[in-house]
Amino acid sequence: MTGAVLSGGNHLPVSLPPRLVTLFGLTRCLCLGVYVFGAAYLVSPLFGWHLDVATMAATFGALPIVAKVSIKSIVAFPFAFHSINGLRHLTWDAGAGIAVPSARGVTDAV
Repeated sequence: MTGAVLSGGNHLPVSLPPRLVTLFGLTRCLCLGVYVFGAAYLVSPLFGWHLDVATMAATFGALPIVAKVSIKSIVAFPFAFHSINGLRHLTWDAGAGIAVPSARGVTDAV
């Protein structure tokens, strides 16, 4: 299975490994979920839905510990993934690790 090929205008095309394409898609889906929930939260008073903070906290508190850890892990993953990638790009901006073999190694590590 091959990864996605990105074209940057006049630059050479960049091929991404399939697992990174999958992770980027996953984080986009999770971000979409945040936007959908935010919109539902804004219109909830109009429809009589109970999405206020107290109700959500009580509902979350009533969940079993396995569900709490799972939900927190799913929500925290995109933030951790993008933070680590941000550190990688800051390192590249500083001029370290920009050789092809070391860049591939860091990409595989992330």
